[in-house]
Amino acid sequence: EIKMNYDYVPGIVEFIADLRRHGVKIALVTSSNTAKMENVYHAHPEFKSLFDEILTAERFKRSKPDPECFLLGMTIFGSDSKDSYVFEDSFHGLQAGRSSGAIVVGLATTNSRSHCRQGRLCNRRFQRDDLRKTADYNFTLYLIRKIE
Repeated sequence: EIKMNYDYVPGIVEFIADLRRHGVKIALVTSSNTAKMENVYHAHPEFKSLFDEILTAERFKRSKPDPECFLLGMTIFGSDSKDSYVFEDSFHGLQAGRSSGAIVVGLATTNSRSHCRQGRLCNRRFQRDDLRKTADYNFTLYLIRKIE
């Protein structure tokens, strides 16, 4: 895993920067453990600075499809599900997002568009025009990127 490429999804860094300019709190919630995430941090030293909070597997007892990880993020940010978005590319993550009550955006990054349609929206890229309304609301974004 240390030799793997951890490429960003096209447009994600700009999307996160735009959200941060608008005061949006951003958490990364991952089923990966801290040791696995260290490989990502090594490949992208700036990675941690993109997020207000990084929740790894050690911080919750039940993994996706259980919504515990997302509910923990909402608790940390003092938000509730109606003000929260989950961006997810995995089947279990989509299930967990829906179960948490958040608005779920399915990502067609590692799976087909038909797979990600379990989310409310389905996008292949992070472009401001594609997700324009996200920066217009004061919501908490839970950005999920499955790292394997």
